Amino acid sequence: MKDETRKKLNDVLGKYDASQQFASKEADERNAEEDAFLAAFYDRRLTVIKPAMEIFAKRLRDRGHGAFVTEENDAPDAEARVGGASIRLHVFPGDPQASHAGRLHDTAGISFIATTSGNKVSIHVSTIYPGSGSGSAGDTGAKYSPDQINSEVVEEAIIDALTKIFAED
Repeated sequence: MKDETRKKLNDVLGKYDASQQFASKEADERNAEEDAFLAAFYDRRLTVIKPAMEIFAKRLRDRGHGAFVTEENDAPDAEARVGGASIRLHVFPGDPQASHAGRLHDTAGISFIATTSGNKVSIHVSTIYPGSGSGSAGDTGAKYSPDQINSEVVEEAIIDALTKIFAED
């Protein structure tokens, strides 16, 4: 190989290596930010969101409705799709014997979902449940950083969701 060709090849490969190092560094920084975000969400889920949801679930059960809380972590599923970390209060109006087995996705309720694409927590509400005949489901549009999530935010969101769920009945 001629010296001039070797120099050109080294230049091409050097530029490629530099771009790969930059991309790797950016990916590492992005992963560190996502890890910190998820750690903060997990903390708020444990210390703020879950305790509030458990109180509401107990009160609902005491009043003759089915209610329970589930949590999911940010992990790939069987098809290697990554699902967001979340916590959900499932609600079965008028059905105190409701079992969550096999019914996690067709229940009314409220979810707090950690979305790593923007490092925000969104709130999703569903008023659809078996036997209701109608309802709606979707993101409320509210977005929070984990440090913005406090008991007031959680309680207000749950009350708003329950108002909608029980209005559908």
